[in-house]
Amino acid sequence: MGRIADLLDAIAEVAGKIVSVALLFMILSVALEIILRLFTGHPLLWTFEVSLFLFGGYVMLLGGYALKCESHVRLDFFYGRASRKTKAVLDLATFPFFLLFICILFYISFEAAYETWEVNERSQSLWAPILFPIKLTIPIGALLMLLAGVAKFIRNCRELIHRERRDSNQ
Repeated sequence: MGRIADLLDAIAEVAGKIVSVALLFMILSVALEIILRLFTGHPLLWTFEVSLFLFGGYVMLLGGYALKCESHVRLDFFYGRASRKTKAVLDLATFPFFLLFICILFYISFEAAYETWEVNERSQSLWAPILFPIKLTIPIGALLMLLAGVAKFIRNCRELIHRERRDSNQ
């Protein structure tokens, strides 16, 4: 089970590094917009929407990486002071809610992305890009979060099992 958790963590790590490159594209598109607006006085048609799409994709696709690195927001007032065993118990107790949320998010967002692809939905701007790729980042992000959540679940189970074995051997 530890190898499975390591594999799932590795997927989150690789996805996080790949998606981080999108931040560079977002920075470059915003910088290009600022420079061209400064020198020509006219904005480009596509840069605002591209930066918006990249940021949305960036946020959605890095959820699994954030979960792996434990950088999500939570009530650290209680959680931060807890022992490793208590943290594992709390994480295991809240895992069903996480699982329900992620499964619903995946299902609804996948349906929406599929519908967008099916009707070839486009943005309402003058540029009118296809919206399927950006909507697809939501179910992919949910899947990456699910993988990271399962890895965390496995690690928490192992923490409790090993702790019980250590406690019974003493």
